[in-house]
Amino acid sequence: MNRADRRRLQKENENAEKVYTMTAGQLRKIKEDATREACERAFILMIGLPLEEMRESNGWGNKRLTSLAEGILDRYKCVVEGEIELEEIMQVIEGKTGITFEFEEVQQKWIVKGKTKEKEKEKKQKQLTSGTSGTAN
Repeated sequence: MNRADRRRLQKENENAEKVYTMTAGQLRKIKEDATREACERAFILMIGLPLEEMRESNGWGNKRLTSLAEGILDRYKCVVEGEIELEEIMQVIEGKTGITFEFEEVQQKWIVKGKTKEKEKEKKQKQLTSGTSGTAN
């Protein structure tokens, strides 16, 4: 085997998929860390997105946003402690507002369905078909 052959073999070995050996404890720690990180990110999204939307769309300030965040945390605590189930929360939301959430398999995204959204869509459709912009002159 000449020098070129040794280099070629060395490059092939470097590009080969590496195999690692781990203990069950190391693997469990990796899983726990990944789960904790995913939960933290999901929790920040759960609170952060509604707060940002209320600030941007509705002009909410610090007082209202803080109150909303604390309310979300209180409800979350109730769910974690088993005082209330997520299904119960969704039933109350649907009963009081008519809003439901569905996962659209074809488009692979969540959709909000509710009386208000459907009425807004109907109103926009009527405006488009009648040629009006919906603004007062």
